[in-house]
Amino acid sequence: MKKKEDESSLAVLAEILEAIRDRLDEIKALQASSVTSLKELKEGLSTLARLKDLKNSLENVADSLNIINEIKEYVKTLESKYDVLSEEIKSLRKEIEDVKFLTSESMKKSVKLLEQAMDLLNLPDIVNQITQIVNDLTIKVEELSKRNEST
Repeated sequence: MKKKEDESSLAVLAEILEAIRDRLDEIKALQASSVTSLKELKEGLSTLARLKDLKNSLENVADSLNIINEIKEYVKTLESKYDVLSEEIKSLRKEIEDVKFLTSESMKKSVKLLEQAMDLLNLPDIVNQITQIVNDLTIKVEELSKRNEST
């Protein structure tokens, strides 16, 4: 009876570890998307600043109304991209909160480091460390499961 309970516990632990691994993969994908969006935003903000200067210069020229309207549309597009990036960052923070919910007490410290690392744009290193911990735990669960099967 104890053996079946242990096997059941190990199976549940293996499922939890797989869910954590899946979440980590999602976080990696979101991080890659966010980094790309941040790069685009930086480029866009630089362009936005230049376009605003150009807009101010062209307001005094009567024949430049069409160019000013195009610049305004481009600024709106950049602002829209900024809004999308803000939503992606909120979504990434939500994903981190979901991972915290699924982890044990020892994993909570790693997630806190993950949040701090995100602020420093050093997210890949922390995610890789957590992935290694999950992999190590998975191997140990498999070893325990094999040991239980042989006894």
